[in-house]
Amino acid sequence: MVMTLQAARGFRDPTITERCSRGPVGRGFLESNPDLRPETSRQFDLTMRYGAGRFDVHGATYRDSVNNLVERYTAGVDLCGIRNRGRARLTGAEIGVRVDAGASVSFDVIGQASRGRDAVDDTALNDIAPKSLALIARHAWRAAPVVSAYCRRGPRWVLVPGRQGLVTIVVQRR
Repeated sequence: MVMTLQAARGFRDPTITERCSRGPVGRGFLESNPDLRPETSRQFDLTMRYGAGRFDVHGATYRDSVNNLVERYTAGVDLCGIRNRGRARLTGAEIGVRVDAGASVSFDVIGQASRGRDAVDDTALNDIAPKSLALIARHAWRAAPVVSAYCRRGPRWVLVPGRQGLVTIVVQRR
């Protein structure tokens, strides 16, 4: 089993669009905010992975504390604004299982959930990913053992050695 604990500190300056843009966007009309302050954050995450033979399980969890969160909000009908939210908490977790079924086939089941809340009044934040569950089937295709050479080459064409059994490269001599 492998376990990793990580702590990080982040900084994000608002983009030019967030500070100086005014105009139509996908959700209506955007009015930016030139007075935005930079975001800062502290993140802690923990990951664990365990593998035994054909079975692998992993899990991860995180917690972010963000100050001066920059967010887009609805300011009116078809009008979006950008503001510093204040303090925010983001938390989340993921768990996944992989089973190797043999014959170059494996199956994965991965679930994740995240939550974003205002740290002062506990209201939900915008643009937080919804819970998800993914089912994945994989097959590793093997290269064909033999690929035939170009059979109609002229007198000025030469075979160039390539990776054995994958591709035969033919180039023309001058």
